[in-house]
Amino acid sequence: AELKIISPEDGKVLQDLEARGCPTSPAWSPDGRKIAFLDRGNELGWPDSLFVTSLDEGTPQNLTEGYEGTVLWADWVSDGELLLLVCEDLRSRVRLLDVKTGEMKDAIDESAYDLSPRQISLEGKRSSFVFTAETTTSPPDVWTFDMKRRSLRRLTEMNPRMELGKAEAVRWKSSDGLEISGVLVEPVGYDPEERYPLVVVPHGGPLSSWQLRWSDTVYSWGQLLAEEGFLVLLTNQRGGLGRGSKFVDSLMGDIGGKELDDVLSGVDFLVRRGKADPERIGIGGVSHGGYLTALAIARTDLFKAAVVQSGIVDWVGHYAQTDVDAGIVRYLGGTPWDNFELYLERSPIAYAGRIRTPTLILHGGEDRRVHIAQSWELYRTLKERGVPCEFVIYRKEGHGITSSEGQLDLMRRVVGWFRRWLLS
Repeated sequence: AELKIISPEDGKVLQDLEARGCPTSPAWSPDGRKIAFLDRGNELGWPDSLFVTSLDEGTPQNLTEGYEGTVLWADWVSDGELLLLVCEDLRSRVRLLDVKTGEMKDAIDESAYDLSPRQISLEGKRSSFVFTAETTTSPPDVWTFDMKRRSLRRLTEMNPRMELGKAEAVRWKSSDGLEISGVLVEPVGYDPEERYPLVVVPHGGPLSSWQLRWSDTVYSWGQLLAEEGFLVLLTNQRGGLGRGSKFVDSLMGDIGGKELDDVLSGVDFLVRRGKADPERIGIGGVSHGGYLTALAIARTDLFKAAVVQSGIVDWVGHYAQTDVDAGIVRYLGGTPWDNFELYLERSPIAYAGRIRTPTLILHGGEDRRVHIAQSWELYRTLKERGVPCEFVIYRKEGHGITSSEGQLDLMRRVVGWFRRWLLS
C-alpha cells in the first residue's frame, strides 16, 4: 500500500508520501500540514504503530516506537495532540499523545469504571468524543466524554441485570519463562474449594487478543460456558496484539511452536492452583485458535473434548487455498518449497493419527480465508480412525458465522459438545 495526496478535481497525484508498506487510517491535522496514520512498526507487516508525517519534510516519524501496546485508531485533538484508541495487554484504553514529546497519558481513567472501549469518534469541535465500551459483565453501551469539563456520561444501559461469571486477569510463565496473560472466567456460583471442568480458548488471528471485556460472543464462548458450570481460560499466546511489536514478531518462523507451549502452560497453571479438574479439560477455538486446538489434540492427550472451528490443519494445502498467503510466508520462513519440513512439522494433520480426543468440527461452506478442505482433512482422518467426531458445515457462511440462525446453532453445539464429554 502507498500513501498519496490526490487532487479531488482531476485525480492527479499531488504528492507521494513515504510510508513503511502498510499505511492505513490517515487523518489530517487541523492546520492541514501533517498527516497521522497507522503503519507497521514490526517485521511482520501489521499496522500496529502510529506515524506522523509533515507535508514540508515528508519523512514519517514513528511516535510509538518501543511502546508495549498496539495503536488501533488515532485522530487529532489539536495540531500538537492526538487522541488514540490503544490495546495494552488485557485492556483497551483511550490515550492522549503529545506529538512533540511523544508523551502519552490517559484521556479517561477507564479502570475506575472497569471500561473497555471499542469504537470511538471525535465530535466536530474536537473537545469531546463518543465511544462504545463494555465491561466483563455487560455488553457494549454508548458513552461520551467532554475533555474540557473532564466529564464522562453513559448514554445507554442495554442490560442492567444479568447474572454472569466473574472475569479476572491471570498471568503465568510459559516454557521459556515469558510471561503470558489471559482472562479467566469463573462459573456462575463459583466455589473456590472446588475443582471445575476447564475449557481453554486460544484467540484467533493470530493478530488479535482477548481483553477484560464482554466475552459472550459466537467467538469467545466465555460467559456462554461459564453459565453451564465451566471454568474458561482465554489465552493471549505470543504473536498477538497489545504487547508491542516484538511480541507480534515473536511468532515469525515459529508458528505453532512456543505459542502452543503458552497455551498448555496456562492449563498447567490452573491445575496447579487447584482450580481446574485435570480429568475434565477441553479446548476450542476459531480460525488460528482452531489451528492451535487441532495442534494441541494432535500433540498431547491432555484434552477430553475439542471444538475446531475454521482451523488450519495442513499448512501446505492452506498456502494454495487461502486468500491471504503473505502472512504464511513470514510465519513459516518462506514458501512450502523453501521450507517444506517446517510446513509439515507445524501441521496438525501430520500427527492426526495420534488424536484420541472427541472433536466437534465447524466450518463455513464459503470460507475463503481457511478453505473447508482443511476441515475435511481432519474429519476424514478422525472418522477413519474411529475417534468420536462431528462435522457441521454452515453452507452459506464464510470465515465467520454471521447469520443469527447459524450463530445460535453453533453456540448450542459448542455447549452441547463440552457438556457431553466433560460433564457427563
